[in-house]
Amino acid sequence: MRWTGSTTEGWTRRTPFGWQANHSPDRLTRPLVRRDGELVETDWDTAVDAVAGPTKQLLEEHGPRSVGFCTTGQMFLGEYYTLGLIGHSGIGTNHMDGNTQSTPRTRVISP
Repeated sequence: MRWTGSTTEGWTRRTPFGWQANHSPDRLTRPLVRRDGELVETDWDTAVDAVAGPTKQLLEEHGPRSVGFCTTGQMFLGEYYTLGLIGHSGIGTNHMDGNTQSTPRTRVISP
């Protein structure tokens, strides 16, 4: 089955209700970290350290080629640009996968 809608149909169909997630009563408002197998609320500094600490250690021990990015084809150009700056200029890795072929639209369009 081939998708025959307009290019923007998927985008406009998704966005009118995207704001609802921002006001959902079960939306997370504080970061969570896993301690002893349980997710617990924490402050932002602790949450960022939980990610940045092991990443720094990995870079120190194995260099920039030990880090890679696998993203989604649903990002905007500015987001790809920013991630490219972080990956290439900041960390120094060339391991950047945009994963642009694995989106809902390409799965529908593909025969």
